[in-house]
Amino acid sequence: MVFTRPSQYILLLLILCVTLTGCSLFNRKEKTPRYLIPEMDTAREQYTLADRQYRDALGMFAPEARNTELRKSVQAFEMVVQRFPLDMRYTPVADLMIANVYREVGELAKAEPQYRRVLSRYSDDEAIRIDALIGLGQTLDDLRRPSEAKVHYKMVIDQYSSSQDPAIRRSVELARARYVQIREL
Repeated sequence: MVFTRPSQYILLLLILCVTLTGCSLFNRKEKTPRYLIPEMDTAREQYTLADRQYRDALGMFAPEARNTELRKSVQAFEMVVQRFPLDMRYTPVADLMIANVYREVGELAKAEPQYRRVLSRYSDDEAIRIDALIGLGQTLDDLRRPSEAKVHYKMVIDQYSSSQDPAIRRSVELARARYVQIREL
């Protein structure tokens, strides 16, 4: 048989993968579907694939389908973290995106430890640290733990309010607004 189009190769590869895995796309422990995610050669390519999955999911209107596709993006971001643990450009962002997606789909019990993991792993990366502190604050706020949330917003305010970087200034203002909202409640 001669294959003339790339889609034919992909279909054959998909059939082989499903056959070799015993047609089981479920993790027996968690009962969550596992998706076939292509392995790319570089962290940048792997991250781009995950980011595309994420952005496509955001464009969906049906909430259930959207959340299913967002969960697929978690697995794609996990692939970046697993395959390129030493990459310091794309892996930290992928790790943070996992937490963000968990929060977005309402899986707050998974988001909180993921944010904490990001904070412990990438404490030297200012941008990742700020976003993780704010995300953790929002998660704790959603979990109805406002006093804990305030601590994380206050950390952003105290540590970064003197920064001249416009992106950091915006994050500080967001943290300040959230901190004031909680204080007023």
